[in-house]
Amino acid sequence: MGAARLNYTFRYSELAYFGGSYGDRQTITPSASVDFSNGEERHPFNLEYAGGYTWSISGIPYGTGFFQSLALSQGIVWRRWNITVRDNVSYLPQSPVIGFSGIPGTGNRLASLTRPAVQSVDSRCEHTCTQ
Repeated sequence: MGAARLNYTFRYSELAYFGGSYGDRQTITPSASVDFSNGEERHPFNLEYAGGYTWSISGIPYGTGFFQSLALSQGIVWRRWNITVRDNVSYLPQSPVIGFSGIPGTGNRLASLTRPAVQSVDSRCEHTCTQ
């Protein structure tokens, strides 16, 4: 049996957007994430949660609100069999119907196929602990 693992991270992000169809605007996003693994070899369990809130401090409040993501997995290892059941659910404010989605400044890195027309300034603060 391995050791159980708990990681948690606190984040703060401040973004400034210049130009684009929504004009100039600024947002702040405090968020946190938790990752737990029980360390069991025969019955491994993993939980990952991330969530936070995005506030608009100037300009149009596009993409503001709560966001959350939860992922769970449970495994059974028996002789030569390895069975894993996984599920995840997430909620993002004003998620687009097409294209890429994500919350800027929360650690989600999404690659863009073209250079965005909007310029942004991103300031981040992150604190991670492992127990």
